[in-house]
Amino acid sequence: ILPWFKMLSGHLYMYHLQLHHKYAGHPVKDPSLPLLNQSIYSYCSWNSIKAYIVTYAYEEKRLAKRKAEYSPFSIMAYNRVVLFNIIHVLYLALLFFTCGLKTMVFNILYAYSVVMLVDCTNYVEHYGLQLK
Repeated sequence: ILPWFKMLSGHLYMYHLQLHHKYAGHPVKDPSLPLLNQSIYSYCSWNSIKAYIVTYAYEEKRLAKRKAEYSPFSIMAYNRVVLFNIIHVLYLALLFFTCGLKTMVFNILYAYSVVMLVDCTNYVEHYGLQLK
């Protein structure tokens, strides 16, 4: 989990293991599947956003199956996407107050560049791949 945490993208850990590996190559159920003739720029610009949305919806379904009580506290305590977001904000606040604004901005840019590298790798690995 630590590399995903440093990337400020804790949801990608859940998405990659629980959704992408399960539906890899499926044209409808795998939103991180690069389509044939899709450019790497259009793929990378939207892939992380789609993964976040799909992972949040997956967490909502998971909590509905558990019949978890729907309150602000239960969302923060049981929804792992929200929990990761809170941890990331606290991490950035800790960086800001201990090391300053430049360090916090550097960490955000570092996280963005690493996520883009992961997206480029996924593009190359899965380009044109489709299940029949």
